[in-house]
Amino acid sequence: MSGANPRRRRRRILFAAILTVSVVAALELGSFLLFWAVEGEMFSYSRQREAVRHLADLHSDDEGKSEPKQPPRLEVEIHPYTGFINTPRANDVVKRRYGHPVNGFGFIDSASPLRKLSADTLVIGVMGGSVAYWFSLLGEHPFMAELQRAPALKGKRVVLVRMAVPGFKQPQQLMALNWVLSLGGQFDVILNIDGFNEATLPVGECRPRGVFPFFPRAWDHLIQQTPDISVLLMAGEMMYLRNQQRDLAQAFAHPIVQYSVTLQFIWSLRNRSQQHDIDENTLALTKLRTAKELPFAVRGPELENLDGDGIYDTIAQQWARSSIQMRSLCHAYGIRYLHFLQPNQYDPDAKPIGSKERAVAIHADPNYPYRIGVEKGYPKLSAKADELRANGVVFHDLRRVFAVVEEQLYVDTCCHFNHRGNTILAKRIAAAVLALY
Repeated sequence: MSGANPRRRRRRILFAAILTVSVVAALELGSFLLFWAVEGEMFSYSRQREAVRHLADLHSDDEGKSEPKQPPRLEVEIHPYTGFINTPRANDVVKRRYGHPVNGFGFIDSASPLRKLSADTLVIGVMGGSVAYWFSLLGEHPFMAELQRAPALKGKRVVLVRMAVPGFKQPQQLMALNWVLSLGGQFDVILNIDGFNEATLPVGECRPRGVFPFFPRAWDHLIQQTPDISVLLMAGEMMYLRNQQRDLAQAFAHPIVQYSVTLQFIWSLRNRSQQHDIDENTLALTKLRTAKELPFAVRGPELENLDGDGIYDTIAQQWARSSIQMRSLCHAYGIRYLHFLQPNQYDPDAKPIGSKERAVAIHADPNYPYRIGVEKGYPKLSAKADELRANGVVFHDLRRVFAVVEEQLYVDTCCHFNHRGNTILAKRIAAAVLALY
């Protein structure tokens, strides 16, 4: 009898193990099928890891979400030449979000923008808003790899100088370039990657608040000495929501958790709910008026053709003039200047959008300010291509750079894309740079 008990115990343990494995397998299979039904595509470990990693490690903020994704941000301060700039006081938040600290000049970069040219280096400045910054971060390695394979650059060390600031729109890039050059900064090449902020923020944010459309975004919040308590409360709520989203992604980014279809399906459902809350909060923040009567320093000048859809013609003209001035400035210093119009998901035919990507990247509201700004503004910007090139600008319209890419690239309802999207962008930009040499 004594020998039978251990055998029975082993059988019970074996039965329990088989039952546990069977239940887990059935649960995983059921979750796989539910994921397919809800998301509209089969579960992919690589795609899921990419989605979780983006929010867990990078948790992009900025540039968008109807102030979508960037309310009046607490990590910026007023700057005398560029309107606003990143503040080192927010380095804990900024470094966690972007991977680099704020340097002494207010740019998110580990080194000073005041570099010196040498025979064995190629100094490239990157300018624009958050999409330009993410290119300089997520696209850095593929960009460098493409350049270093070129015979014309053999033996040269490529140095990226990050001067892109989330939220910047022209003429802030122009002003930032003037400022850095006046301080002695030197460059071989300047890359300006923009278009989305210029097309969307003047109409979607500035004008509804009574602010001159070519003033910096959230200028009324930045310049008024007494902040509106409702704005501060909503900004605090936004930071709380984003931190919640990041913390959840970090929990589900654990190596063991990543291989459970069930747990990843739970994360996808919860993250979608969190993103909806963020979208609603930021949309409400965009529409919030902080003062009935704005002082002139906030309100700014009045120009013709700022009412109705005519404002998009004025936006395109101002955008093109700013770029032409950047080119002229670079030409005077012997700098090669390249200008790129960034892609966006609301631009018709810009990219095939599957059901899963649509749930993440396309806002349900047909009147979403970013959607309207892109649909009405992008054609006006593209139409300036001939004028830009006639004035010496090396201009590349990248609106269709993702046109044949089926896989998910966009990660929010604004404008940002994942590692794969930034790799595609980096290779195209690298090819444009190499065409100069």
